[in-house]
Amino acid sequence: MSDNFVTVEQCFLLLVIYSIIGWVYECIVESIRQKKVVNRGFLYGPYCPIYGFGSMIDVIFLGWIDNPVLLFVTAGTVTCTFELLTSLVMEKAFHKRWWDYYDFKFNLDGRICLWGFLAFGALSLLLVNFIHPFMTNLVNTLSPSVFHALTAGLFILIVIDICATVANQLGITERFKDPDSFNIRISESIRNAIKRISK
Repeated sequence: MSDNFVTVEQCFLLLVIYSIIGWVYECIVESIRQKKVVNRGFLYGPYCPIYGFGSMIDVIFLGWIDNPVLLFVTAGTVTCTFELLTSLVMEKAFHKRWWDYYDFKFNLDGRICLWGFLAFGALSLLLVNFIHPFMTNLVNTLSPSVFHALTAGLFILIVIDICATVANQLGITERFKDPDSFNIRISESIRNAIKRISK
């Protein structure tokens, strides 16, 4: 495997690339499963950050494993654990599930399943041994100006996407659509706070 990425920018760009690959994978699998075109992901853009972070966990922490069986089992376990924790955190934060494996055999509360373990283990083998070395070399061929512009542009785009998505999920955008109602709630909150303080 190639580990010639050394900067935060390189890690970020690879994370975005793997997030896009993960989004494509998710859309294809779900579209086939549901027999209709499905757009997957938490954010508005064509990327699934959970795949990006999962991939970076693989290449940074598991890339040293040479034994393919050990890598398969370890990566499948680590990525499924990461998926489970992400599911719990996102449901706690937004009171909603973005994936559900209840219709798969051998699932744990619908959050992870045996199929996911097998798929992530196999994809991790491909990632560590083939995809990551290729992508690292590809990123390293970019000129400094293109590399910095691309990284900065993607960072700004994703930050805006995250802010817009979180605002929408928390209902903040709906509040601004009805400013009178929003102002009334703010005023009531301030009055209640003053009453508590003055007691």
